[in-house]
Amino acid sequence: MDRRDNNRGGGRGRGGDRGGRGGGRGGGRGGYNDRGGDRGYNNNNNNNNNNRRDESPQRDEREISPVAGDTCSSGIKIQKSRDENVQNLAIRPVIKTEVKQVGDPISLIVNHYAFRTGLSAVYQYAVNFEPNDYGRRMKIKILSSVGAKLGNYRFDGQMLFTPTLIPDQEFKTENCSIRIFKTKEITNINEMEQLFNIFLKKSLHAVGLQPINRQHFNPSRTKEVPQHRVKLWPGYSTAILPTTSGLTLNVGFTHKIIRTDSVLEFLYDLVESNPKGYQAQSQKELPGQVVLTSYNNRNYRIDGVEWAMSPSSSFTKDNKVITYTQYYSQFHDLKIQDPKQPLLSVRKKVRGKDDEILFLVPEFCQMTGLSDKMKADMTVMRDIAQHTRVSPDKRQSESDSLPALLASTASVQEDFKEWKMSLSTKPEEPRGRVLPPEPIIFAKGKPVASREADWKKQNRDPVIAAVNITKWVLICPNRLGNDAANFSDTLYKVGKPLGINVEQPVEVPINRDDPADYLRAIDEHVTADTQMVVCILPNKAKNRYDEIKTRLLVKTPVPSQCVVSKSLQKNAMSVITKIAFQMNVKLGGQLWRVDIPIKKTMVIGMDVCHDTLKGRRSVVGFVASINDNFTKYYSRVRFQASRQEVVDGIQVCVTGALARYFKENQCMPSQIIVYRDGVGDGQLAAIMQYELEQYRAAFKEVAQGAEYNPKLVMIVVKKRINLRMFSSGGRGGELANPPPGTVLDNGVTYKGWYDFYLVAQAVNQGCVTPTHYHVVLDELGLRPDLLQCLTFKLCHLYYNWPGTIRVPAPCQYAHKIAFLMGQSVHQDPAESLRDKLYYL
Repeated sequence: MDRRDNNRGGGRGRGGDRGGRGGGRGGGRGGYNDRGGDRGYNNNNNNNNNNRRDESPQRDEREISPVAGDTCSSGIKIQKSRDENVQNLAIRPVIKTEVKQVGDPISLIVNHYAFRTGLSAVYQYAVNFEPNDYGRRMKIKILSSVGAKLGNYRFDGQMLFTPTLIPDQEFKTENCSIRIFKTKEITNINEMEQLFNIFLKKSLHAVGLQPINRQHFNPSRTKEVPQHRVKLWPGYSTAILPTTSGLTLNVGFTHKIIRTDSVLEFLYDLVESNPKGYQAQSQKELPGQVVLTSYNNRNYRIDGVEWAMSPSSSFTKDNKVITYTQYYSQFHDLKIQDPKQPLLSVRKKVRGKDDEILFLVPEFCQMTGLSDKMKADMTVMRDIAQHTRVSPDKRQSESDSLPALLASTASVQEDFKEWKMSLSTKPEEPRGRVLPPEPIIFAKGKPVASREADWKKQNRDPVIAAVNITKWVLICPNRLGNDAANFSDTLYKVGKPLGINVEQPVEVPINRDDPADYLRAIDEHVTADTQMVVCILPNKAKNRYDEIKTRLLVKTPVPSQCVVSKSLQKNAMSVITKIAFQMNVKLGGQLWRVDIPIKKTMVIGMDVCHDTLKGRRSVVGFVASINDNFTKYYSRVRFQASRQEVVDGIQVCVTGALARYFKENQCMPSQIIVYRDGVGDGQLAAIMQYELEQYRAAFKEVAQGAEYNPKLVMIVVKKRINLRMFSSGGRGGELANPPPGTVLDNGVTYKGWYDFYLVAQAVNQGCVTPTHYHVVLDELGLRPDLLQCLTFKLCHLYYNWPGTIRVPAPCQYAHKIAFLMGQSVHQDPAESLRDKLYYL
């Protein structure tokens, strides 16, 4: 492979905890995070796989390897469409008008626009192609050749829709035959959602927007950031949705981050920086990265780098053997410059079949998103944020511009008229409520309630449950000895006002900072009564951190704290105070609490991440509260098949949690509230059918023949949403972010669902993103506004930030443990740590 250009490469992800100050506001904050801040949840540019069929080169069908996909390990099929065939979902309770709901009313503006149709019926047809080996785009193209005989229609590659009844018919083209037959007459307007979104996609194309996956971008408005080899495409995420106020168009403003370097240039960088190990390094850094093909603007997630293949490798297309060089020349008029470059393997989902394996040429693949190296560079992030972090007024204005553009385009309006459709250019303005500020309770002093949901100023008050740190080991390289001495002295000083007594550690100097030196020190100096191990690290090298954490979580199970020496150079008192909080929590202590009115209740959080080392298998984080204040937790980790989001092993997790709850309280919980993160709309059936059964089995197992049926509430938590809500309370009448505690449970909530949106966090810059809560099971019958209040309370109880976070604390704890195991440890931690927040 020849060297062509000198461009930067990217790095693989980091995670977990490391010493220093916190991450961004709005998604789990990282105030005390030992690794530099929690990975906050955001909604900038989610580079998802393209699950559509296409005409990219691929292996012969016989060479495709089956992988775990649409079926969980028990064999239960997962539903793929939103709430289709999902039975017995919880229904929104009706609140009597005389009942005053908790919270003050607030007028909101949301990025939803009324969509109306005068159609009384739409006719749906199946379209069969023989032979049936064409991709979606090719099917659309073939059908358009006979489209004049069908009249006015819309076709998405599978289903065809018409506003008038047409007869079943057959057509023959040069290469295939087409059979069209009626399958359904749709009279319910909410069931026309699929048609309307097909219609919308064509309209977006008509106004010059370019599709990439499910989003549409405007390359003519490209914003260049040349100093970092990045360009930004502004665009929209759109969907027509059935809401409680009728069909609405949701318009989310977004950006696509495209790096100007190709994957081939990235590989050249690896060859130059690591001449002997570049192939192995490429297999570590590229899998999981999302690339954009320059010839058709499609996203793919790299599965591997195939160094044994090159553009001269061949595959079968239309029953003919063709090389990749010939394919790109004939079908895309592209000439490959480097004939020795490897190929990139990617997986593409095909409905009803195993994943297809495609091979792409690195030269024609642009890197997208930001590498970890770029994310760690504050200059890069600041320069990009100047374009992507917009004010509430600007974001709503950008959303408003799309309906206005559609309304001003003659061809779009002609189509709307033919289909008896209309779209409002004014955003919806529902009424929400602002929940009262939540008083934060410390060991001494009056409870503190802040409308900004921030209690940093009270962060030096005594904690509600302190654990004295009397037997701990401090490991540090000799050259960082001064940092270690200052750390232990300062930790002693900051601990006293917090109520934490810190004694002198067993100091273990090591000659070098290799992972082996830290592990040797751990083996030689950690004893059975060691409470905590603190390691001072010279930098954020991932391999060192991973090996230390693995040793102290598996072989020598002791809570640990890794501190990067650089974080102690500035504001040492503040940084070490935060570390003292974190150490106290990891040892079983508690920092603050809020008033929890319901008793004998367990809250559970679950999230799913992916293992970066072992085939991107799924890692399930499970945490369950074991006290009435929801400040102490029992945790488990489960590993399961690659990309499997439906959780196996819930029964063993719940039985363990119930046993630990009983040991703590001498009784069993009467009700259990589950906050389930990481679930798409298409998986609701699997959640209701499969995961619910495991809870029931766990209750039966712990009852041992007796009667034990706690009331169960299951809530699906969704962070990656496009809804934005704003208030008119900004300066000069401009739109502003709503205050923490803002709830929206009407107008743009889903028709037929029991759901609500909650803004729990405050942000200083940009726009706040609400979190969507969907109650799929409700046996408790708690009034909706009280369930919303409880959810808001839980957003105050995450011990890595002195303020509210975007999701309930058990959700963020579940994410933290799953992320740590998937990024660094890759195996089950020791049983003795399960009742401690060791993963913060």
